[in-house]
Amino acid sequence: MGKLKSNTLLSSVSGWYLVLSTLFYYSAVYDGLELVSYLCFYGLPLIYILVHYQDALSLLRLCFRNCLKYYLLSIVIMALLSIVLPYVSGTNDYSYFTIRILQIAKESIKLLFLVMLFIRYISPQGDIKLFMRYFVYSTCIYILGTMIIICIPPLRELLLTLNKADANVIRLAHKATYVTRFGWCGFSGFTYTLKCSLAVMMMCFFMYEERFKQFWENCVLLFFCMLGNLFYGRVGIIVSGIFFLILLTGFWLKERKLAYRLLVMIGSGMGAIAVLALCSQAARAWLYWAFQSFVNLFTTGSMETTSSASLEKMYFMPEWKTLLIGDARYMMPKGRYYMGTDVGLLRPILFGGILFQALRYSTLIISLRQLKADWQFSPTWLVYLSIILFLIFEMKGEVIAPVISIIFALAVLAAYAKETAEKK
Repeated sequence: MGKLKSNTLLSSVSGWYLVLSTLFYYSAVYDGLELVSYLCFYGLPLIYILVHYQDALSLLRLCFRNCLKYYLLSIVIMALLSIVLPYVSGTNDYSYFTIRILQIAKESIKLLFLVMLFIRYISPQGDIKLFMRYFVYSTCIYILGTMIIICIPPLRELLLTLNKADANVIRLAHKATYVTRFGWCGFSGFTYTLKCSLAVMMMCFFMYEERFKQFWENCVLLFFCMLGNLFYGRVGIIVSGIFFLILLTGFWLKERKLAYRLLVMIGSGMGAIAVLALCSQAARAWLYWAFQSFVNLFTTGSMETTSSASLEKMYFMPEWKTLLIGDARYMMPKGRYYMGTDVGLLRPILFGGILFQALRYSTLIISLRQLKADWQFSPTWLVYLSIILFLIFEMKGEVIAPVISIIFALAVLAAYAKETAEKK
C-alpha cells in the first residue's frame, strides 16, 4: 500500500501506516486469540525495536539530552514505589503496578514502535503535525467502526462474545442509552471518550493554526471526533464543547469569517442529528443520555445526572496520614477501587499520597514543557488545551496512564525534529 492519492488532506497519508496506527491505538484482544493478539500488539513491536535497536537507542539518548530524562525517571520511580509501598506497609496490593504501570509500559511499547516506523518510512524529518493527524484519522476510523456496529446488531453480539463481555457489560450493551458505547475493542467508555477528546483538541489546534487551509475538511474531522464523544462519554462532550467555544472565540477575534463558517458546520451537524432523532426512537434515547444534563436543566432547574450524583459522593478529604503517604491500597476484592472512588484526583493519593500524585502529574508537565520548547510551531494553544483536558478528565477518572505515552511521543518527535533541522 502506498500513499493515498488525492488533492485533499489524505494526499500525505500512507495507507499501510494508517492501518497500523489504527490497530495499535485501538487494539482488541479477542477470546481464544489472546496469544495471537499479544504477539501482534506487543511481540512484533518488541522484535522490531530489538532489530532496530540503534534507532531506539538514538531516541533514548535524545531524551537524555533534554528534560524528557526526568519523564523516564518519574515513570521508574512510580514503578518502584508501586512495588515497595505495598510490601513495606504489608498490604501486598500490587494492583497499581499491574494495572497502571504496566498500562503505561504497554502503551509506550506501541508508541515507540509507531514513532520509529514514522521516522524511518513516513517522515524522516519528524513531522509532528502529520503524526498527530494519524492519531486523528485512527480515532475517526474507530468511530466509523462504532457506526457500522450500531447498524448491524448481529455484529455487536458477535463482538460481545469475542470480547468475553461479563454479564454487566452485556446488560449495559443492550440498554438503549448505551447502544453507541461499543466498538471493535468492546465496551467503549471513559478511555475512548478521552481519546476522542484528545483528537478534538488536536483538530482545534490544527484549525486555529491553519485557518483557511483545508478548512471544510478539518471541520468534518472535528465534527466526527466530537461525534465520538457523543457516543462514548458525557465528560468528553463537556470537554469538546469547551474546546469548540475556545476555537470559536479565537476565530471571532482573529477571523470573523471562519467563525461564521464554524457555526454553519456545527449547525448543520446538529440539524442532521435532530432529523435522526425525529426518525428513530433509539436515536432519541441516545441523545437523551448524551444531553441529559441540559434536559434536566430545562426540566428540573438542575444539571445533575445520575452519573454526576454518584461521582459527587465519591469526593472526600482523606485523613492526613493517607494524604501524606497513602494507604498502599489501590483495588479492593471483587474489582472495586479502594474506598469505592472513581475519581482520578483521589485514587493515586489513596495509594501513595500527595507526593506520589505529584510524581504522576510531573510526567505530563515534563512532556508538555519539552513539546513547547522544541516544537517550531510554538504550540502554546495545544499545551493550554491539554491542561484543560487533563484537569476536567481527572475529576472523573484517571487520565495519565491511557494517554501520557501519546503526549510523550509528541515531545520526543518535537525534540527529534528540532535536532534534525539543526543538523542541516
